[in-house]
Amino acid sequence: MFISNWIDINKQEPQDRQSCLIYTQRGKIFRAEWYKGKNHKGDWHYSNRYYDSSTAIYWMPLPSAPNTNDEYNFEDDFFGAVINCAIRYACGRQSYMPSLVISVVKPMLPLLNDKTIGCMERDIREADKFGGYGDERIDKPMWLDFLKYIQDLMDKRGIERWQ
Repeated sequence: MFISNWIDINKQEPQDRQSCLIYTQRGKIFRAEWYKGKNHKGDWHYSNRYYDSSTAIYWMPLPSAPNTNDEYNFEDDFFGAVINCAIRYACGRQSYMPSLVISVVKPMLPLLNDKTIGCMERDIREADKFGGYGDERIDKPMWLDFLKYIQDLMDKRGIERWQ
């Protein structure tokens, strides 16, 4: 049996300023924020624009990040490979996926081993050679900010850049 977590916007609205995944009338999925209050009658904000409430027909709350590192061995190469697969999958996508993956991976970075971080940095740095970062105005700046964050961490830990 399949259980859907999507909520019909006509049956229940998100809380004001709640971040959500939305399913649009055109069958697209985006990460968006819901605004309703003094200046908004019920608007979605994503891709640096506001859209009226009819844009999305379903929504769901964002999934929570893992709570503790007790559930995972962050230093394991297998775990690192899975994390890097998520980065590779998300890089170049023009959807909610890059922001979702970055928001989940970023808090884990200090816990990951040097091999995982080095591989991740190289993959993001070389993304232009393999299809790019996605949208030049939206996705690329997000990936480059994340890359800078990773490189700063590498410098603090003394991790060499991969060639």
